[in-house]
Amino acid sequence: KVVIDFPESEIAPDAQANIVECYKKKEDYRSVITEAEKFLSYFCDNQMIPQVKFSMGMAYFKMHSYKEAAETFKSIKDDYGESDFASSARYNLALCYKKMGKSEKAAMILQQFGEEGSGEKSVMAKIQAGIVFMEKSDFVKALTIFETITPTSAKESAQLYELMGECYQSLGKEADAIQSYLRLKALSLVDNPYQVKGLAKLAVFYEKQKRYSDAIDAYKRLIQV
Repeated sequence: KVVIDFPESEIAPDAQANIVECYKKKEDYRSVITEAEKFLSYFCDNQMIPQVKFSMGMAYFKMHSYKEAAETFKSIKDDYGESDFASSARYNLALCYKKMGKSEKAAMILQQFGEEGSGEKSVMAKIQAGIVFMEKSDFVKALTIFETITPTSAKESAQLYELMGECYQSLGKEADAIQSYLRLKALSLVDNPYQVKGLAKLAVFYEKQKRYSDAIDAYKRLIQV
């Protein structure tokens, strides 16, 4: 109502941006897009444009409209590169490309993001880049990325070690796969899917090698997680 009755008011942009955020919280993504488009039309020079565009991009993404989401995130990256939303927009752009089957573009952005950044986001970007190559069955390339990663948490470690084990296994390098899965045993996690998956593979490897005591030990550790 503020926007309709008092479009020239100083608080009108805030009110319209808040409408966008309210619809986002309601998970009414079509309305998010509609209200975001109104904001961009009414307040074309406002400093909140990157924030509103980001919400619009996420709404498109949630609706599986990846082309529109990619265009929105790219516009934030290109036109508002200094904003607080540029980094996340760049990461999400890569995820859109991945969903659209543009794996080369996705991997390139994710690798660059991982190399330039730091902390959890950097780690996750590199992991996602490696997964892109795994999906293309380029396990050697995936490993070259995974081997540069220094995990920042036990959860990241679990995902990394399991994925590396899977790559080695796909390349027929059983000894390396076992060593990677073995690293999962020391992690203190509860119900982590990567740890569970890797320990199960480790136990199966030991059974195939008739190392039954080691297999039993792996299964016992699996029960504990």
